[in-house]
Amino acid sequence: MFLTWREIHGAVTHFPVALLMAGAFFEVLAHLTKNAKRRDEWFRVSFWMLVVSVVTAVPSLLSGYVTGREVFGDATPPQIFNWHWMSAVLTSVLATGLLLWRLRTRDELSQAARRATTLILVVASLTVGYTGYLGGKMVFGDETVEEARDTVGRGESLMQNENDDSGKGRGRGGKRDDDSRNTNTQNNASTQNVPDAKLVALGKDVYAEARCRNCHRIDGQGRTSGPDLTHVGKRLPDIEWHIKHLKNPQSVRPDSTMPSYEKLSEEKLRALSAYMASLK
Repeated sequence: MFLTWREIHGAVTHFPVALLMAGAFFEVLAHLTKNAKRRDEWFRVSFWMLVVSVVTAVPSLLSGYVTGREVFGDATPPQIFNWHWMSAVLTSVLATGLLLWRLRTRDELSQAARRATTLILVVASLTVGYTGYLGGKMVFGDETVEEARDTVGRGESLMQNENDDSGKGRGRGGKRDDDSRNTNTQNNASTQNVPDAKLVALGKDVYAEARCRNCHRIDGQGRTSGPDLTHVGKRLPDIEWHIKHLKNPQSVRPDSTMPSYEKLSEEKLRALSAYMASLK
């Protein structure tokens, strides 16, 4: 396929949005002008913009639906995607209903009816604007590499502060005990951060099966709407952190647009997490 569904959706979705908003603009202008001839012309322009907007919304909705299925697959979509989809459907219902009303009356409306259609058109343009905002947030609002690094840094700082606080008030012997304990902890962490090779191999298969490359890139392979995972294990070596992140991304990063993979079996979750931790 020459273009992916995501690229097709991006290409076709802005045209109906722009037409709907422009139609609302001309509709409001028509109410504000005192020139009867110009008012009729602007109402006519608004009507035909509404017609084309409703027609071109069909491929936008279809490509958006297929894109969602392609990106999320069997994973649970994030709430922001659900709001984006519901807002798009609501806009389409409002615009289509308004068009049918104007077609039925041949766009010959009373003054009160004309005001009502204008209000509906303005509301539809606002909902389509909100739809676009959510779509943009899904594409550009996820966690970046720098933010992930900062998050890890803050976590390490908190752990260091806790260790420092626990050592306060101790004597020389206590310090030697703390040093010994810290050395053992580091050695244990080093051992835990080396994932089992078989588990990593399975995790690599799960990565492909779950279509993670639709959003992430590893060694130049994949897409870039999500963070690059080439060295994610260096930043985030804890397998348990990755399991928690995969089950509920928003629990770790509230503004994340990543879907939940809690439907994966525990074995696959741990394998995928091990693969993430292995990427140094």
